[in-house]
Amino acid sequence: MALLAILLTAVQYWQQTKREARQRHEQSVRDEAQAEASQIATRQAEAQERRAYAMEQTLAELVRALEQSRQLNGEPLPPGNGGGEGSVEWQLRHRKGQAYVLRNTGSVVATGVHVNVGEHPRGLTRSLPEDAVVPPHEAVEFLLIGAWGAPVPHSIRVKWDNGEQTLAVPEP
Repeated sequence: MALLAILLTAVQYWQQTKREARQRHEQSVRDEAQAEASQIATRQAEAQERRAYAMEQTLAELVRALEQSRQLNGEPLPPGNGGGEGSVEWQLRHRKGQAYVLRNTGSVVATGVHVNVGEHPRGLTRSLPEDAVVPPHEAVEFLLIGAWGAPVPHSIRVKWDNGEQTLAVPEP
């Protein structure tokens, strides 16, 4: 009788172990699929930003060509078109808690935007822009987490394809 009980327990243990292994494998497959879907969504969003930027640049070139054509023909420019290139300018504001908002207050799209927090530990930051595209009057949000021994930095460096700027980090 005892031998039969031990045998029955061993069979149940083996079945349970097999079931748990199958569940771990299925969860692993689901996790991989979810990670891949997330990467695909990110790549699609980035591609859409690049397409929008390219369309905006093409439109700007067409407007410049039209302005040059009008100037060559002696026609006056429509109001509000000075033909200038514009610029990228940044504003950094504390939002709430550890969240900060970096806004492009300039008049042109900033591409290749990177935020450098200097010596601040990378593990105490979240969602720092890396190769971002920020249209005029749009913003990106990120977290700067202060910790004992690693306070929030006093300034950050914003770099983009056509420049860089150092900004003071506002007090929370």
